[in-house]
Amino acid sequence: MAIKLDLQSNKIEFDFAGLIVEADVSDKNIKNMLSLKDSDIQERANKEVEKLQGISDEDLTVEEFDKLINLSLDLYDEIYAPVFGKQSVHKVYEHVGSIQNTAGAFEQALDYITDEFEKRNRKQEEQRKSKVQSYKNRKTK
Repeated sequence: MAIKLDLQSNKIEFDFAGLIVEADVSDKNIKNMLSLKDSDIQERANKEVEKLQGISDEDLTVEEFDKLINLSLDLYDEIYAPVFGKQSVHKVYEHVGSIQNTAGAFEQALDYITDEFEKRNRKQEEQRKSKVQSYKNRKTK
């Protein structure tokens, strides 16, 4: 006989302006994403976005603009792929049409994920403490 346990899903759906992207928020995936986010990849992606913001129309050809956009998307996709899946940043960009809005939306999603992760850990810690206290109370009776 097997006892069925109620386990929470590791999946969260995010709505990026009407495009639904599913995130796999397992501990391993979050760890991988955070380690990439803390690496120089994030800094390189931010620099590419800053380049796009600082370039005037006279200084930029269409080909150069496309190269900068694709480089930025590739760098951000490398960061967020462990949780959101490969090419998720590209898909959101194609839907939204703005690299700044795309990067900002993924940052918001990451903030939500980390907040939920912290809440879950606090709740589990409180439950453990409550169970230990309950056990101690039964022992003293």
